[in-house]
Amino acid sequence: MDISPPKWAKNAVATLRGWVVGNELVKSQKFTQDQVDEFNGVKADPEPVIVEPTPVLVADVVEAAPEPIMEAPSVDLSSMTKAQLVQYAADNNIEVDPKSTKAVILQTIQSAG
Repeated sequence: MDISPPKWAKNAVATLRGWVVGNELVKSQKFTQDQVDEFNGVKADPEPVIVEPTPVLVADVVEAAPEPIMEAPSVDLSSMTKAQLVQYAADNNIEVDPKSTKAVILQTIQSAG
């Protein structure tokens, strides 16, 4: 069933409430959603395609070889400046008082490690 706007309101748009120009209802008339969509050129969404997941067999799963554990390079703490020691402690979650002497900070880091 084709619908058409009133002859005196050719630029009217079909809505579920009737014919509308701008935000104003110019003629009350009941339409179905299909009629409104057809008149306004709205195409219905196609049925969604359901894709079934492909089962994975345990034999198909290849475990990746564990990465070798790399040892942290040894750090010569005694050659670091006080500022470097404070930064090293912060990077390694070691709590030190930056106002302490270099010797105290060094001792705190070494006792934490």
